[in-house]
Amino acid sequence: MRNKIVKFGLFGLGAVVEARVKNIFLKELKSSKVMAVFDKDLKKNKKYSKIFKCSFSENSREFFKKDFDICYISTDSGSHFQNILECFNNNKHVVVEKPPVLKVDQLIKLNNISINKKLKFFVIYQNRKNKAVQFTKNYLEKNKKEKIVLVNLKLLWCRKQSYYSRWHGKWKSDGGVLAQQGIHYIDLLCYFFGKPLKAIGNMENVSNKLQAEDTHAGLIKFQRANCTFGLSTALRPNDDGASIEIFLQKRVIILHGICCNKITIRNYDNKYKTKYKRISEQNYQKVKSGVGISHYNFFEEIIENFQKKTKISPLRAIETIDTLKLINMLYKSSEKKNWIQNAKIIKSRLGN
Repeated sequence: MRNKIVKFGLFGLGAVVEARVKNIFLKELKSSKVMAVFDKDLKKNKKYSKIFKCSFSENSREFFKKDFDICYISTDSGSHFQNILECFNNNKHVVVEKPPVLKVDQLIKLNNISINKKLKFFVIYQNRKNKAVQFTKNYLEKNKKEKIVLVNLKLLWCRKQSYYSRWHGKWKSDGGVLAQQGIHYIDLLCYFFGKPLKAIGNMENVSNKLQAEDTHAGLIKFQRANCTFGLSTALRPNDDGASIEIFLQKRVIILHGICCNKITIRNYDNKYKTKYKRISEQNYQKVKSGVGISHYNFFEEIIENFQKKTKISPLRAIETIDTLKLINMLYKSSEKKNWIQNAKIIKSRLGN
């Protein structure tokens, strides 16, 4: 199994494939090969069949007959459940773009199927692999005695009305700013601070017309921290930025940049400026877009896992269930106008 070529099929050929995944397979990864591609858009299907020099598939049935080990899924979020189910029915392992699905019970069902069929089921939340994020995670783990005073998440972006002309912004396909843009940062909060205990949110549309929301604000109580947040795609004409501020008793850690690719640390008494400047420089990564560069790390881990080069498991979809619960807690809260407690199954309008 060691050094075996791991064969991939790409299901869905949208923006993230064009922006990042295409080049990862063509130029960066070793020991992997794209054997098949499929998208409902036949023009994309033909384009990427030529790019990856693989045979054209008229439909998903033809696609799943091709010889590949892992199906990478990057369709709209609302289609993930059926796409993954189809993969499992064809005995294909799965790696899916965030979120794995939109509903908590769907994730539990798919995880059970993957276990019963002995199929791997991974998800990509690429910002987890950023150097700045990894430094923050390790710092918080090593310094648990330093109490967290408050956390503030802020995402202020621009998405014009044309962005919501197709499947974006609809409850069935992906929700609004919380479930589409904000979920990357909500996931980091769960990664850093553990299980969300309760949450309250308020949503509205400020600049755009859509089923879901372009602006969402609220409070989250985690095991380790209290967090305030504000998310919006209502700015005009450009993005302003996004950040996670972690206020500890003696210092503040700020993750920022277009995808948490930068870190700033400072003590309230202004000590250790040189040390913190060096840490910031060492953990900075240059990125071209909000997609970032850390998809590579996920795919590399998956390939090494298949080749049995490491016992470290890539991110299993079920390990992100708290992120999915929290998104649904906040949507349910905005509807009920009240705090929502964490529970085994949380249901909201998302995915309906």
